[in-house]
Amino acid sequence: MLARLKGVRRVEAICRLPTEVGPVSPQLASLSAVSPGERKAVEEAVHAMAPGFGLDPQLVLAVIAAESAFDKSAVSPKGAQGLMQLMPQTASRFGVSNAFDPEENLRGGMTYLARLIDQFGGDLDLALAATTPARRRWSSTAGFRRTRRRRSTCGASGPSIVAPATP
Repeated sequence: MLARLKGVRRVEAICRLPTEVGPVSPQLASLSAVSPGERKAVEEAVHAMAPGFGLDPQLVLAVIAAESAFDKSAVSPKGAQGLMQLMPQTASRFGVSNAFDPEENLRGGMTYLARLIDQFGGDLDLALAATTPARRRWSSTAGFRRTRRRRSTCGASGPSIVAPATP
């Protein structure tokens, strides 16, 4: 999907867990609660599914790490659910009937993320910020902090991630 977008180029980025960026979220603190087998299953599913949505698997894995720390049963204080932390109305909009089912959550979350990246012309900052409740209040400090935390999982070298082209 994104590979066909006009004005989009590939950039190099490496994804890592944010360890020195602000306080650690409860989801990230519970990372050890997810077994290596469960995490590997999520990673394999993402690598299999992401290209079908035009997404780089490393981007999707970075979002999952920031949102749920790979915990398929994670629930945010605001009610977002599962690996990609889908709000119930968003899950419903994308045909997800059980947000705690990893495959359904990944399908719905990747569909949503790909649409947002497309909607914002490949701008990852805007697309990732739009996944927060602050999407209609772009100036929200909390929204920017959360987006920075998501974006901080991706550095300047490593596997490719889709980003907007520069003129």
